[in-house]
Amino acid sequence: MGTAARIAIALLLIGALIFVPIATIQIGFKEYQLTYSEVAVLAFTKTMGSIIQEVTTEDIIPEIFSGTKNKEEVDIMMFLFILFMTLMLAAPIGSLVALASRAGFGLVIISMLPATVYVFNYGTPQAGLYIVWGLALLGLAFGGPKKEKSKK
Repeated sequence: MGTAARIAIALLLIGALIFVPIATIQIGFKEYQLTYSEVAVLAFTKTMGSIIQEVTTEDIIPEIFSGTKNKEEVDIMMFLFILFMTLMLAAPIGSLVALASRAGFGLVIISMLPATVYVFNYGTPQAGLYIVWGLALLGLAFGGPKKEKSKK
């Protein structure tokens, strides 16, 4: 396969991330089908809201900067937290990078991990979730460079 397969799978992946519902949630008696973008934004805001609530209800700031922890430990914790939070929103970037490189499919896979956890915890997974995972794995497996025939 190769470049053409990678580009075709990347285009399908972009379409799947934009249009295909990956989860269904029920609020009251109404069900909503959510695409990847909606799930990622909801997961991001839910996580951030939980952290903000924790910081405001319990005075956690002095705890973080207490004398038991040095500044480097706090900086590393914050760096890893920000890295995790931005990875939840990285699938669209990964799908665009996949047009040029297989690394984009890896970025989509890493970005789908927290979104998948949120879908299984707070909603009902739809076929779109498996479609996105399948396309990302196919792109990673078959999107390599063309194999050249050796002349003997």
